[in-house]
Amino acid sequence: MFLSHNKSIKDSVDEVASAHSLAFSTDGMQLYAGLTNEIRIFETMIPGNESSTIKLGKGYHSGIISTLAVNDDVIVAGSFSKEIGAYDTRSHNQISFVEKAHSGGVTGVSFLDEHSLISAGRKCSEIKVD
Repeated sequence: MFLSHNKSIKDSVDEVASAHSLAFSTDGMQLYAGLTNEIRIFETMIPGNESSTIKLGKGYHSGIISTLAVNDDVIVAGSFSKEIGAYDTRSHNQISFVEKAHSGGVTGVSFLDEHSLISAGRKCSEIKVD
């Protein structure tokens, strides 16, 4: 069964904000949206715009969240600030952080299996497996 819902993202001054990246949880129950300095989490079975937020920045992962990958327990976010951060999907706590993951902004992250991640960067000749 497919349910159709519209989700709007409002910023701190109640203006519409755009997502730079999107990913669904493995069970399809959550929609993750990468913005600037935050990740928003929407429940797909609940209509409306209510969301929870993983706040980034201030000594942590920051910038435009350009790519997202999700497995059961972890969401990984890459940013145009050349950083990759991993977050617990339940507590929203940061699990790990890599500065200067690529020579350019991170444009792609994907899980190869539950323990391995592949990433690529803008203007970077390497694809990295961690």
